[in-house]
Amino acid sequence: MKWIFRGIVLLTLIALLTPLYFLVIGSFQGGRGLIRMPPQLIPTSLSLEHYRLLFSDMRTITRFIINTVIVTVATMVLAGFVTLTAGYSFTLKFPGYKVAFWIVLLAAVVPGSALIIPRYLALRAVRLSTGLIAAVLPLTLWPWGILLARALMSQLTPAYIEEARMAGAGEWYILASIVTPMSTTVVALVIISQGLGILGDYLWQSIVLQFPSQQTMLVGLMTLLFDPAQRGLPMNLGLQMAIGTVLFVPLLIVFLIGHRWFLGDGKGLQL
Repeated sequence: MKWIFRGIVLLTLIALLTPLYFLVIGSFQGGRGLIRMPPQLIPTSLSLEHYRLLFSDMRTITRFIINTVIVTVATMVLAGFVTLTAGYSFTLKFPGYKVAFWIVLLAAVVPGSALIIPRYLALRAVRLSTGLIAAVLPLTLWPWGILLARALMSQLTPAYIEEARMAGAGEWYILASIVTPMSTTVVALVIISQGLGILGDYLWQSIVLQFPSQQTMLVGLMTLLFDPAQRGLPMNLGLQMAIGTVLFVPLLIVFLIGHRWFLGDGKGLQL
């Protein structure tokens, strides 16, 4: 039976990774190699031509990379802080916590696409409807993460927390020094979910990042993908695949970081 399950897992991995393999390989091939039928699993000739075209304007690409790093790191840090703080607050059972819990639960079941216009109107009311801050703020509140943090933190042994309080430790110290190190699963999920979320949130970023100096790699390269004339590049299938490969790299980095937190040291509560 074990061999059957291993075979199923192997076939699933092959099915999932095959499109990615052809995406990467296609970015290093010329036009003839891409349209050849049947496609070559191992191409005989590779070229960096498409990447040279893509990175011909390194000043613009560097700006996209810097904006992407700022937005991604800020989202993960702020989302982690809000998620852990809110989850721990629910374990304290403050006055009105049941009402707050139902509000968070209702927010969790509302589709994010239904909140795009209300979010934009709310940010415009406080004059934050454009720029990197506007791209980050919506993803700092993750209702499902707060509910998960509450569920996991309620399983913590209360003896450690009570001993810390008797020793004079404040709630912020308890959260930072006791609760957070025991909740690395939540931290990993925040990194993976919100990090990947901000890297793939094209619709919202295309609305709030309207100026080239503010754009991330996602918006900037997708703009190039749909309108290559903006930078005078001859668009072809290989260049499109190069863009897709470049956009995949930050997703892989965030996943590897989150995976390390999730399975690396074995600390904290595990799902």
